[in-house]
Amino acid sequence: MRRGSNAVRVLLVEDDDTQADLTASFLEREDDAFAVTTRSAAEPALEHLQDGEVDCVVSDHDMPGKNGLELLDAVRGVDPDLPFVLFTGKGSEEIASDAISAGVTDYLQKEGGSDQYAVLANRVRNAVEKRRSQRALREEKHRLEQVLATTPGSVVFTPDGGVVSATDRARATLGLDGDDAPDRELASIDNGIDEEPDWELTTIDGDPIPDDDHPATRVARSGQPLHGVRLGVVWPDGWRKYLVMHCAPLFEDGEVDRVVASFTDITDRVERERTLERTQTVIEAVGDAVYTVDENGAFAFVNDAFEEMFDADRENLLGTTVAELAERGDFGPQAVSRYQDAVRDLVAASSPDARRRFEFRVRRAGIDDDRVFECHLALRPNDGGFRGTIGAVRDVTEQKRRERELEVQNDRLAEFTNVVSHDLRSPLNVATGWLERYRETGDEAALDRVERSHDRMTEILDELLALARNGPDAHDTDEVALEAVCASAWASVTTEDASLGVDAAGATVEAAESRLQELFENLFANALEHVGSGAAVRVGLLEDDDGFYVADDGPGIPAVERDEVFEMGHTTSEDGTGFGLAIVEQVADAHDWTVRLTESEADPESDTEWAGGARFEFVTASENEQTPPPTTTE
Repeated sequence: MRRGSNAVRVLLVEDDDTQADLTASFLEREDDAFAVTTRSAAEPALEHLQDGEVDCVVSDHDMPGKNGLELLDAVRGVDPDLPFVLFTGKGSEEIASDAISAGVTDYLQKEGGSDQYAVLANRVRNAVEKRRSQRALREEKHRLEQVLATTPGSVVFTPDGGVVSATDRARATLGLDGDDAPDRELASIDNGIDEEPDWELTTIDGDPIPDDDHPATRVARSGQPLHGVRLGVVWPDGWRKYLVMHCAPLFEDGEVDRVVASFTDITDRVERERTLERTQTVIEAVGDAVYTVDENGAFAFVNDAFEEMFDADRENLLGTTVAELAERGDFGPQAVSRYQDAVRDLVAASSPDARRRFEFRVRRAGIDDDRVFECHLALRPNDGGFRGTIGAVRDVTEQKRRERELEVQNDRLAEFTNVVSHDLRSPLNVATGWLERYRETGDEAALDRVERSHDRMTEILDELLALARNGPDAHDTDEVALEAVCASAWASVTTEDASLGVDAAGATVEAAESRLQELFENLFANALEHVGSGAAVRVGLLEDDDGFYVADDGPGIPAVERDEVFEMGHTTSEDGTGFGLAIVEQVADAHDWTVRLTESEADPESDTEWAGGARFEFVTASENEQTPPPTTTE
C-alpha cells in the first residue's frame, strides 16, 4: 500500500461488516494509493475524523443512530470542504435530492457485481484531487497575496495589458483611481480599478511600446516570466517615472488568465545614471585628465585623457591605490604626501565647495626631464562620510617653463633699467660739471668735454638697447687696446684729483669695445667712490694668466664680503647704487671671462701704499683654450 503525499485516506462508514470489508478490499485493489479505514456507525466515524487525517468519507445511508445525511451534516461542521460520497443500497429520487441539497460531493447506489467498486474508486479519486487542487489554488492565492502585499508595488494585468488590480503602493506610484499627480497618498481602497489609467508605458529611452510588445502580452504569449524589464511611465502632462518590472503568468485551466507584475521605482537611479553619463561625456570631451578615487584611496574612474597623460591602461589603473601607483616610479612620494595633505585639508574644511590645488613631478623612464603636473582636488558628494575625491590633472611643464623664462626676462628688464640709470650717471655728471665750468668761465673747451660725455651716453644707450634685444652674446668683438679704452673710461667719470696708471703698453684684448669701456668705467667709479680724494688706480697685465687687473690703493674689501660685492644692489656706500660691480660681472660673463677679487700688491716703484687695496683680476682665456691668448704685450 502506497503512503506519503499521494496517499488517499478514505473513511468508510458501513454498519454491515461484510459489506465494509468487501468495499475496502475492492477500493485498495483498484488504487494502491487508497488507505481505507472502516467504522460501523456515525459516532465512531466522527471520533476518527477528529483524531486522524481523512481525505474522503464514503458512507452508507441507513445506519443505526445517525443516518448518512445526518453524518454529512456533522462532518460539514468539522470540515466544510471534505469530500463526502453517499454509497447506499437504498436508492430513491428523494434521498438523492436530499443528498444533493445537503451538499454531498457525490452519490452512488450500491449494485451487484464488482464494477461498482471501480466506479466508486474513480468518484473518490476525482473528489479528492479536486479538493486538493482547490486547496493548492487557495494556498497559492494566499501566498501570492502575501507576496504582493510585501512587494514595493504590484499590478495584475490582463493578457492584453489592461490593469485588473493593484496594491496600494502601486496605486500611489502610478496614480490609479485618481486625477492628482503621482505619489499622492491614497486611502485604503479595494483591488478593483475604476477606470483605465491615463499613463503610457514606454521603453527606458522614452520610445512607445507597441501593444503586442507590452510586458503582460509577452508573458501571456510565451507563458514564461520576464525579469528586470526597465520601463518608463509617461503621463499626459509630461510627468515621467522609471520602473524595473518582473512579470509572471497566472494560469487558469492551462491558459494564461492574468499576469502579475511587481515593480520598483528607479526614477532617482535612472536620473543619477543619466546625470553621470552626461557628466562623463563632458569629462571625456575636456582636455584635462580627470579621475575619481574612492574612500579606500583606489582609482574608481579615469578618463581617456588620464590614460594618455600617464601612459597607463585604464584596466590596470582601476582598483589601484595612489600609493601603489607611486611605487611604480610614475609618481614620486612627494605626490602622495601632497595628495594626502590636500585631502586632510578638504575634510577639515567641511564645505562641499572646498577646493585644493597642489603640484607634483613625474619622471618617465628614459626621459631626463621631469614633467610638472598641477592637480585640482575636491571631495566626492557625500552625506557626511568620506567617499573619496575627484581630481583634474594638468600638465603645466611648459607653463612653468614659460613662467621661469618670464621671471628671467623680468629680472633682466629690472637689471637693464638699473644699468641704464647707473651707467648714464657718470657721463651725465661729467657733462653737468663741465657745463657749469663753461657757465663760470666761458671756456669753450669745456663744451668739448660736454659733447664727449653726450657721445658716451649715446654709446651706452645703443649698447644696452642692443643687449636687451639680442642678449649678451650677440655683440661683435675686436682687438681693443687697453690703454686707449682705459683713457676713454677715465674721461667719462668724475676723477677730480684722482690718478690713473696703466701698465699695458701695446696690450690688446678681444672684446666688445663699448662694453669693455663700461667695465672700466664702473671699476674706476667704484674705486673713486670708496677710496675718496686722492685715490690712485692702476691697470696692468696678469703675470701668470692671460688677462688684466684693476687695482686701487684704498682700504680694500674684506674676504668675507668678496662673494657678495657682485650681487645686484649690494653697496657699502650711502650714495652708492649697488649696480656697478654687478655690471662689471655681467660684462665679464658676456665675454666668458673669469673674475677674481683679491688684494692690491705693493708697487716697489711708487711711493703710494698699494698693499691691501681692492684688486679685480680678469682671466680672458680658459685653461682648455688652444688658440693664442687674447692679451698680448709688445
